[in-house]
Amino acid sequence: MKAALLLLLILPACSCARRIPARGMVLQIDPARQTVLISHQEIPAYMSAMVMPFRARGSGELAGLYPGAQIDFQLVVRRGRSHIERIRLRGVPPDGVVEDQGDRFRIPVPPNKIAVGEVVPDFRLTDQAGRPVRLSDFRGKVVAVDFIYTRCPLPEVCPRLSANFARLQGRFADLVLLSITLDPDHDTPEELARYARIWKA
Repeated sequence: MKAALLLLLILPACSCARRIPARGMVLQIDPARQTVLISHQEIPAYMSAMVMPFRARGSGELAGLYPGAQIDFQLVVRRGRSHIERIRLRGVPPDGVVEDQGDRFRIPVPPNKIAVGEVVPDFRLTDQAGRPVRLSDFRGKVVAVDFIYTRCPLPEVCPRLSANFARLQGRFADLVLLSITLDPDHDTPEELARYARIWKA
């Protein structure tokens, strides 16, 4: 009885968080939302290398960061949410990152970046049935686009995007919802069809 009571007292203090070391490059910082966009290396047995937004544990974690900064950080994942902490700068700014006004760094804007309000050039993708699809196929319709991948482990990223699209699908019959995978090597048409069935897309 004493052992059982001791176990019950200990369990609430235990943390069910998973803590995973990671490394990457800062692309964008949003102090107001306490988020940082990171191009990260593969996180073994958890996530492929890609660009992903992360929520910082606190605004102090973002101090000293700048676009182009090479960092080590710890990804903390709990049920339903995640954040990063213990962010550490590594080395000096990489090539292509320039100093701006002596105290900030920025990555030059690519010359072919599409500005807000400009027409998106046509492109061709392959859908979950293996058929070619062009953006121009939806001309004259309202199209919402998100970027996901089916193995995404962060609960507040791809699963939340897909859940939001599922809600939109139920409310707006004429809205075209286009989810584009960031992991085409794994997300074959067959895998995307399986994922679509989960979300009743």
